[in-house]
Formats: sequence, structure tokens, C-alpha cells
Amino acid sequence: MNEIIKKESNQVARVDSIGIAGLVGFDTSDLPIPFVKLVQPVSQKIELASGEDAKPGTFYFSKNKTAKTKLDIVVLFAKKDTVIWEEGGEPQKVYKLLCIEKGKIDPFKMTVSGTAMWEWRSLLGLIYDVKAPHIWDYLIHVTSEQKSGDKGKWYSPKFKLGEELSDGDRDVAATIVSAYTAPEAKDNKESSEDVNPDDVPF
Repeated sequence: MNEIIKKESNQVARVDSIGIAGLVGFDTSDLPIPFVKLVQPVSQKIELASGEDAKPGTFYFSKNKTAKTKLDIVVLFAKKDTVIWEEGGEPQKVYKLLCIEKGKIDPFKMTVSGTAMWEWRSLLGLIYDVKAPHIWDYLIHVTSEQKSGDKGKWYSPKFKLGEELSDGDRDVAATIVSAYTAPEAKDNKESSEDVNPDDVPF
């Protein structure tokens, strides 16, 4: 689905009751999904919870305003999309990911674009080679690498296929996948390839 989005868009499609007294007609579709972004040298000032500035090449978490130099993640969903970052700009192809960190259950969004798309396609090739039935069957290590070109210097994420998840961790991931899919798909969490891309919550 083509769309115009803002860099800090917080769309979500999960539809469970919030369960807070005084909120009438609200459900979790009204809650934001936080994002993680790779800080660039040209990024506007990004202040961390500590009061310091996020360093280029680190991964910034919008939810708690912290940054990490590397990530160990499980990808729950990945889809291709076309976005327009700026009003009047040209459409750009991107990969949009919904992820959780190892040992955690709170999803976050990541957008893969530009030179990083080649890195993601290489990772997909490895996942395809091991014949993983689900994208969430393996841990993925993410680091950043500085690159340079005609437009200056920037950082690009590097993806490395990690170890296969334990049955327990895989079940946790599958349960989150089910919860963050449209209601009509919730009973079919083992067949994510049948989910309509428009039902994916980002």
C-alpha cells in the first residue's frame, strides 16, 4: 500500500481493549508503536533521557529515549512499501519491520531504506537458504557501519543472522505476531504468509 508518512508516524492496527476506566471506545489501535532509528551525522539534535545527545551510528529508541550501539532482535513482520518522506518529494521504496528485542515483548518499528536495503536482502537470502518457516525463527544481530559517497558520510545498518530461537522464544514471538495482526487473522498465527499486508500494524 502506497502512503505518505511522517518520519515519526505512529500508526498501529492492534485492536484489543485498553481496559482503562474513563476511556470510552478506545482500544489499542489508539496507542503508538515506538520506533528505533539509526542516528545519522546530519540528524537534528536527538536528546537522550540522560540529557546527552545521541551519537551518530547508534540506535535511538523513541519510547525511553535511550540509544544502543547494537541490537539483538526478532523480526515479527517485514513488508515492502513506498513512502514519500517530504511533501513534494519522490516516492522511495523501503522495507518496514516490526521487531522485538531479545528477551522482551514490546514491539518497535524500524524502516530500512537506501543502501541498507541491500543488507536486508542479503539477510533474507540466508533465511531462505536455511528454509526457516517463519521470519521470527531466528535471532538477528544489528550493528551500524559508516559509509561515504558523493553525498558525504552516513551510517547504514548491518544485519547478521544469529542462532535459531528456542521453542519457548518462538512461541512468544508467534503469540505477539497473532496479537498484532487484524482480528480475522489472529487464529492463524502459524500462517503469516496469508496475512493481508494492509492488516500489518505499521
